[in-house]
Amino acid sequence: MIGCVNPKLQEKVLKRRIEDATSKHIISYCGSCRASMEIGGLDSLQTKLLPKLYGVIYITI
Repeated sequence: MIGCVNPKLQEKVLKRRIEDATSKHIISYCGSCRASMEIGGLDSLQTKLLPKLYGVIYITI
């Protein structure tokens, strides 16, 4: 959702996330992140089960 307030930063973060991806298939808790990954050309799925499966997940920008 950073694109709503800072589109240039969103582009920078998205580019880095796409370059850092180790797979073309991404699972995300966040719907906005899922959409961003698809915009970046990756296959993405949103699920609310991640915290139940893996506990707390920290994301760095």
